[in-house]
Amino acid sequence: MEKIITSRHLCKDLHRLSPDYQTSYLEAFHALTLHFAPKMFHFSYQGMQCRTILAAMHFNENANRAQSKRRDGEDMYTLHYPKYKKGGYIVRKVLKKSTFGYAMQLMDRVEAMCSGINYEGDILEDLELAAAPVPPPLNADFEKPDKQTAVREKVGRFNR
Repeated sequence: MEKIITSRHLCKDLHRLSPDYQTSYLEAFHALTLHFAPKMFHFSYQGMQCRTILAAMHFNENANRAQSKRRDGEDMYTLHYPKYKKGGYIVRKVLKKSTFGYAMQLMDRVEAMCSGINYEGDILEDLELAAAPVPPPLNADFEKPDKQTAVREKVGRFNR
């Protein structure tokens, strides 16, 4: 027991533990962000910003969904068989379906902005927020070589 507790690996891992809270909600939000903005596709800065905001709105609305109930009032559960259990199972709660009320509120706001009717906000202020400056690409700080020079170096390197 002492060998396990004093092991170097455990001591290193303890530094990475969250001191106050479990991080499952953070991990769930990151998974949802990947659903809204998959890494295998390229999005512009504004597109990525919009998708991240949509993911946050969706997560905030659905983070604390209630557990589904059967017709007789019993809580619903499902069995899952993960690989790490090697044939064993885990019991999970079945949650109610996700809601998308934020999308309707967003559509109402866009409609109000476009029509000018019943719009409490300042359109110019909202447009300024939408037109925030886009940061330069990460490779903007690097020197770009002349294309012919780069090709000559590559061909010369492989012909040696």
